[in-house]
Amino acid sequence: MATKNLIMKNAVLGRYTILNSSVCVNPRFSCIWSNGEKIVAGKTQSDAQCGYTLTNFNNGRKAMLTYHYTSAGNVIITKIEEEK
Repeated sequence: MATKNLIMKNAVLGRYTILNSSVCVNPRFSCIWSNGEKIVAGKTQSDAQCGYTLTNFNNGRKAMLTYHYTSAGNVIITKIEEEK
C-alpha cells in the first residue's frame, strides 16, 4: 500500500530529542510539532535532509511539514520547509 503524504502548515517545533544516527551517520530526531489546531509527534525519516534542518526551527519559526503514517501507525516526517 502506498503511503499518502500529509502537510501541516504553520507548524511550530515544541520539543525534540536526538536519536541514534542512521547507518550513514545522518542525524535523526523524535519531535513534536503544533500549529494551534493539530499536534504531530513523530520521527524524522532516516537519512533525510530534514534531520539537518530541524534544529533551525527551535526558536518559534514556522515550518511546513510533510509527513506520512507507516503501516504500523508511526509518523515519519520527510520534509521540513520554512513557512513563507
